[in-house]
Amino acid sequence: MRFAFLGFFFLLILLSHIGKGILAVVLSEALLLLLFSSGTIFASFSGESNRRDLLSLSLTRLSSFSIFWGKFLGASLYNSFIIFLSALAIIIISLLDKKLHIQPLIFAHLGLIIISFASSVIGLAFSNLSGFKGAFLAYIVIFLLIGSVIIPGPALTRIDNHEVKSLISKIALHANPFVMLSRSLGKIDIMRTQYLYQVADPVVGPGFTYPDWRYVAFLYLLVSILIFTSSYLVFIRRKYND
Repeated sequence: MRFAFLGFFFLLILLSHIGKGILAVVLSEALLLLLFSSGTIFASFSGESNRRDLLSLSLTRLSSFSIFWGKFLGASLYNSFIIFLSALAIIIISLLDKKLHIQPLIFAHLGLIIISFASSVIGLAFSNLSGFKGAFLAYIVIFLLIGSVIIPGPALTRIDNHEVKSLISKIALHANPFVMLSRSLGKIDIMRTQYLYQVADPVVGPGFTYPDWRYVAFLYLLVSILIFTSSYLVFIRRKYND
């Protein structure tokens, strides 16, 4: 099902004229990982049967750390497999096609790993809330990240202060995972593509500077680690309460 959706996302990105070639592949993978990683991790920790599994495991000699990491890594297996296959395929293609440089491709896949981890952590953070509410909130956060360069548009059209507009645009560009990935592949001007140029004009139309993708990747990783650690502490407390 993941590979079917990957093909659908790739076609969607091509039709939207947001990217083509390697960029379209990377962006469609990022969208797939954002949508699937969070849901898989959420289900792994929040589902009724999985809660019973966690309770059963807590009665064994396994440490809380082992149980927590085991569930997290087990739920991440399929998404990690997709990243591995993609990296392998693109690296082989780059060896055959001298026009493709291997370093940006490695950077892009490092970005995909960080995005997958960040999405998983978002699902993990809301796994304490069982049922629809937790999943809904997790996906709200993800859609805010994906739409960060579009969502503030209506509000920005009503703001006259240039400094406020500039600050909001800067935050939007830093928060968007697609901006990070596109820049990791090189100096790709993704905001000037046909579709984004039209819908994101209120955010980036007045002028903007792309953030350094390494800095954004570090922020993503840092925040994800902090949330992951907090979720682990909540998991331990919940385990002992049970």
